[in-house]
Amino acid sequence: MNAVPPHPESVAFALQLAGVPACACDAEGRIVAASEELDALLAQPQAGRMLADLWARHVLADSQAQL
Repeated sequence: MNAVPPHPESVAFALQLAGVPACACDAEGRIVAASEELDALLAQPQAGRMLADLWARHVLADSQAQL
């Protein structure tokens, strides 16, 4: 999805149904909801973190250079 969801609560609920590591972000790239699988994979709650912080620095720099 590439748009800010109008109802974050429904997005958070839908993420729980997916059964895979997933998250939803606001327009600034801050995680507003994360699935239990993503939180478990990264061993901590992800809500409130910036999405870009989930990637290793060298991967993020590589990606930005390609843009």
